[in-house]
Amino acid sequence: MDLRIITDPELRAAAEQVVRRCIVDRLFFATEVLGIKLEEWQADMLRDLDAGETKISVASAIGVGKTMAVSVTGLHFLLFRDDVKVIVTSPSFNQLTDGIIPEVKKWIARLPWWMRDQLEMTSERITRLPETANNFMSFRTARKETPEALQGIHATHVMLLVDEASGVHDTVFEAGQGTMSTAGSVAILISNPTRVTGLFYRTHRKLKGLWKTYKV
Repeated sequence: MDLRIITDPELRAAAEQVVRRCIVDRLFFATEVLGIKLEEWQADMLRDLDAGETKISVASAIGVGKTMAVSVTGLHFLLFRDDVKVIVTSPSFNQLTDGIIPEVKKWIARLPWWMRDQLEMTSERITRLPETANNFMSFRTARKETPEALQGIHATHVMLLVDEASGVHDTVFEAGQGTMSTAGSVAILISNPTRVTGLFYRTHRKLKGLWKTYKV
């Protein structure tokens, strides 16, 4: 994060302390920087990510805060990693525009100005200055007909956030297998458990030993 935009020496020193804490403490970022009162499972998920979990699957009903949790998680990753690509996907773009996209933008609006001013937003991408080509969050659909949504994502730090993951066809996950298994990558699946087939379902059954799972 480029703190040279802060001209006041005292404020810059304070900001440097906040950034150092945020890099290693997602809970601090959510509660102290954004002022969120977290549910217990949300706090546990952030702690697990700080502890090194890289594959998380969350099954829940509607309205428990999973969209907020992954939005804050993706925003944290974009702000406090370098050479970072966050891919946010869902079976339809309407699900993105009605869910995660406005949620991410809501929390961006609550950032301190010196964090917020590092970001540029369009309808399908959020980039971080100054190296916008290498540090971004991209919103894209993941359909059987276009399985490349998770494919070929290369960066030091990659995060895949899959909303309504039970509706994402296995073809998409198969296309993104290389990205999901790359060192330095994090994959988070969230969904209502509406189907008894597919990768999301298997993460809570046969693959449970390979994924950190939550049922809310």
